[in-house]
Amino acid sequence: VLHTCCLPWIVSDSEGGAIVVGLSFTVSPELYAQRVDKYGNILWDPSLKGIRVSTAGQEQDNHIVVSDGTGGIYIAFEEKTKVGQDHIETIYFNRVRVQRIDPDGNLLFGTEGFPVYYYPLDSTVSSQHLESVVSDKNGGIYILLYDAKGPQGKGYYINHISPNGNSSWGNSIV
Repeated sequence: VLHTCCLPWIVSDSEGGAIVVGLSFTVSPELYAQRVDKYGNILWDPSLKGIRVSTAGQEQDNHIVVSDGTGGIYIAFEEKTKVGQDHIETIYFNRVRVQRIDPDGNLLFGTEGFPVYYYPLDSTVSSQHLESVVSDKNGGIYILLYDAKGPQGKGYYINHISPNGNSSWGNSIV
């Protein structure tokens, strides 16, 4: 991921090293992460590709990375699946997901991560977009997203994700 990625994010690993997350284009955009220690040694994948962040959707895009304060990271991103084509552009189903990776490179929220704002989706109309992610200073994060077609109407939604992967607030409109 260090030499072939696009749109990289870098955060401290809290031990003098760094974690880099970026998009790798094999067939479609996929998120990969790589950790480098304070001496420049590659820790997660010596082949330099890194570890895949999520298998959700056909593409992952618009990612934001935040330190978890314990040497790992949270990655929030948009899961995208192509559902059609109009005469001008591709139509996507978009859902915001989050993944947590520990200092050893283990995916803590399953292979896909989990949806931040969940409701049964009609795949032809889902339109969630990631806006911002910040630490709660206690090991969790707050995520702000915009949903153009949510069940409570168009608007901004905020959720709190705890370190163990629980959605603390459910679907809170702001």
